[in-house]
Amino acid sequence: MGRFYTAPKRALSDKTLSGHARKPPTGARSSESLYTLGKRYMLIAIAILSLLSICIIYTAGIGFLSTNHPVPIIPPDQSITVHGATYRYRMHGTGEPAVILLHGFGNSLEEWSQIAPRIRNRRVIALDLLGFGGSERSQGSYSITAQSRSLRFFLQAMGVEQAILVGRSMGASIAAWMGATNASHITGLVLIAPSAFPGSLTYPWPRQWLYRPGICNRITGLLINNGLFKKVFPDSIAPQAISVTASYDNRFANALETISLPTVVVWSRGDKTVPFAFHQEYILRIKHSRFVEIPDGVGHSVTRNAPEQTAEIINQFIHQAEGTE
Repeated sequence: MGRFYTAPKRALSDKTLSGHARKPPTGARSSESLYTLGKRYMLIAIAILSLLSICIIYTAGIGFLSTNHPVPIIPPDQSITVHGATYRYRMHGTGEPAVILLHGFGNSLEEWSQIAPRIRNRRVIALDLLGFGGSERSQGSYSITAQSRSLRFFLQAMGVEQAILVGRSMGASIAAWMGATNASHITGLVLIAPSAFPGSLTYPWPRQWLYRPGICNRITGLLINNGLFKKVFPDSIAPQAISVTASYDNRFANALETISLPTVVVWSRGDKTVPFAFHQEYILRIKHSRFVEIPDGVGHSVTRNAPEQTAEIINQFIHQAEGTE
């Protein structure tokens, strides 16, 4: 019988006889493609988020650049330190209850320089709220709740037992919040175009999304509350803007209904920053309130554009609140 010859087995090569590499299995090739595609999309997403972060930081940084800080405290201005925070203030006249003047966002007590001397028979105190003018720039919150609490400490340190709060825009919002939540030493409110009612404050795009409660506001807060932002934009008051507008929410709207103090609401029909129509929200919610409309051309800057009329409204309110008129 013949023998059968069996050739020795050779190890399979990575190449076929034609010299071409063998193709990997279809499943492995698909997994590799998905992995590569996933990495590519992840890098694109990171690039987009980085670009958005830079845009947000830049917008926030240049959107609010303070031009009046620090302000030297020289006569007639004075200062007082309360719980480690320094306040700049200016006083006029005598008589109680005191009239406390609260400026709008980005301003200072200078906003009231043409009004305070016109207020009759009262001790008038205009102050720089924390984070503005010559007062302390803390690393904490600038919400209306925090500012209201700081104002209460300031009034206690100044020996003010009874006060009428007069504010414009942000200052009016702080006055309203204090009148709703801590009114034991407050006898009346003059609210000039307050800005904290939800959805009332307007800004050009894209800042309108940054400076209102919501996810954009929170993300911006995380991006700008760090040492690098402060080095790049040392004069920016964007942290104050982000912090205070985060508190412009439904809690404020609901708090208005608890105010039981004599209140006058002042607004210009030509206000483009906080539209005139929102005056109705305050009149409907605040029980003992009345409304004073001022000319269209005055706009949002009531204290600057109509100082004499503003002072007269305050004087009339003082007399009416006391029943002397």
